[in-house]
Amino acid sequence: MNPETWRKRRADIHILNDFFEDQKIDLDKLRQMRADVTLVNALTWLNGKGGNRCLQDLRKLKMHGGIALAMFFNIDDVSKSPIVTSAAKKFELAIRSKSKYATMCDQDKLLSFIVAQQEVNGWRLMDMTIAFIVAFTAARMMELTRMLIGEINIDEDKMIIKIKVKKGKKEIEYNVEVSKQKGKNCPVKAMINWLKDDECMKRKQDRFVGIDQQYGGATVLHVMMTKLKKYGATQEEVNAFTRHAPGSNVIDVYYNKPVGRDLSTLLLSGGDF
Repeated sequence: MNPETWRKRRADIHILNDFFEDQKIDLDKLRQMRADVTLVNALTWLNGKGGNRCLQDLRKLKMHGGIALAMFFNIDDVSKSPIVTSAAKKFELAIRSKSKYATMCDQDKLLSFIVAQQEVNGWRLMDMTIAFIVAFTAARMMELTRMLIGEINIDEDKMIIKIKVKKGKKEIEYNVEVSKQKGKNCPVKAMINWLKDDECMKRKQDRFVGIDQQYGGATVLHVMMTKLKKYGATQEEVNAFTRHAPGSNVIDVYYNKPVGRDLSTLLLSGGDF
């Protein structure tokens, strides 16, 4: 074992020794006890004492005390025992990944500078806002893993976007804060307009060609498929043209399903089955 590692472990063994002295546990009595139960009792005893460094001492006791007990009883790592793991969850000993800066304010400064220098329309400004968030995470050697529309919070003064990035195997949450700007070029207003149903690109195209909203869904595609089949196109050709799965016949089955008889009507009329 590395001497430096052994020195660090010995430096934290005094917590376990204090527990033995307080509970009057000698070596003979310790040999008759279970290692995992002893460690859980030590964690409970230390948590009851409290103090400013209680959480740090609990983590040290779980790690170094568990190794010391494992060496004494000649068993595997005690800190990985089920009851020790359960106690660690109760005391919240797991180290949580936290971002160094809770809010990324650089985005707001950069967007404010761009708005002051040039006039950008709403769609372009919204695209630049999302692109800056992706570029910011890439500049910090992180991977943007999640950014949901439902996690965008907009109030009177600012917009907060919750994103989740990954660095290695750790996932860290950030709050991207963007302030509202005066004038037409405002990224927050652009995002609000982008989130509206009326700004949906497909609905705009449907309105442009004169299709009512009630027929603007998948019905347009279904009508085209049935029309192609009417003029002799095969199932595979229709699926390839409409980008469906090669063997898909969901639409065909839906529109050509057999009409079932109403059994309740037959029962009331006394008809034959």
